[in-house]
Amino acid sequence: WQKKYSQRRHLVKLLVLQNKNKRVLCPRSLESFANWQKAQKSKAKYQAKAANQRRDYLHKLTTHLVKQYDVIAIEDLKTKNLQK
Repeated sequence: WQKKYSQRRHLVKLLVLQNKNKRVLCPRSLESFANWQKAQKSKAKYQAKAANQRRDYLHKLTTHLVKQYDVIAIEDLKTKNLQK
């Protein structure tokens, strides 16, 4: 899906530049290309799905840690001080 999106985006940019160089009376804009819009929507859908999967995993992991342990301590250690 990422490859398809980038290919269609490249073709659209080339066509827009051709229209600009030829000085067409009604040059087409990026929004007028349907295939590019479809590829953009599918890319956004897959990216949202991957983001939701990451968020769900982190939520399940933190919930498991909270239920399993009574106390969780987080320290902000500086590696320079540890080397000394």
